Amino acid sequence: MSDQIKNERMQRINQMLLEMAGGNFFYRLERSGENDNIEALVVILNMLAEEIQESFLHQGYVNSKGTTKPIVQMFFMLNANGIIQMINQKTCTILSTLYNDIIEKPFDSFLTKASKTKWKNTWKALQQKDFCDTSLELTFKAKGQLLVPNSCYITTFKGIGKAKLYNFLPKDEKAKIPELSLIDSQISTIAKDYYADANFCRNTDGTINLWNVYNLFTGANKGSYIDSFLSRNVNAFSFSKGLAETINGGNSYEWFLN
Repeated sequence: MSDQIKNERMQRINQMLLEMAGGNFFYRLERSGENDNIEALVVILNMLAEEIQESFLHQGYVNSKGTTKPIVQMFFMLNANGIIQMINQKTCTILSTLYNDIIEKPFDSFLTKASKTKWKNTWKALQQKDFCDTSLELTFKAKGQLLVPNSCYITTFKGIGKAKLYNFLPKDEKAKIPELSLIDSQISTIAKDYYADANFCRNTDGTINLWNVYNLFTGANKGSYIDSFLSRNVNAFSFSKGLAETINGGNSYEWFLN
């Protein structure tokens, strides 16, 4: 084995030790298949990280029958081509990667070889649907070639505009856009009812008029608590009106339509 490869393996071990020193015990080192002292150290560090991870409760983790399970998940929103459109801050932290270095990248580019196979099978099923939420256990490649076994929440969308993205926008970007006060689960209901509602669903050619859009919004709002119900209904009316103005030449709500 060349000195360069040995140095790369030692650099990954060094990165692993730095992460463990910072309290991050969910990283793992990838096995190389070599039979040497470096590989023995890799095995020991992986076992040590796993033992420490399971020995105490982290913020965002819960013990279930003796095994530590993450409950704060990584979130990915993908377009119809499997390209990442939106993530949460937890994803950047776990992958030790900047937001702009993840957005617009293929989702599978962050996965190990074994997880790519698992994802490929899942992705085939997801592509049959216009909109889908799912949760998976996958192993990701973090910065420094460290491995991260973690659960992730994935949303896919095709043709539903950007309303689903709105609640995940950074604060500075959201401040530039008209308010949409419905929460993420209500947007999911609207997307579902766009196809399935008996009275206000899309037309056979996929189009939908704004009166039906408004009714889908107010229908999704029926589950809101009384303290937010009225304000969200008012926002639904303003939102539908803003869409109409933008369609007729305005630009205030064009972010949702582009």
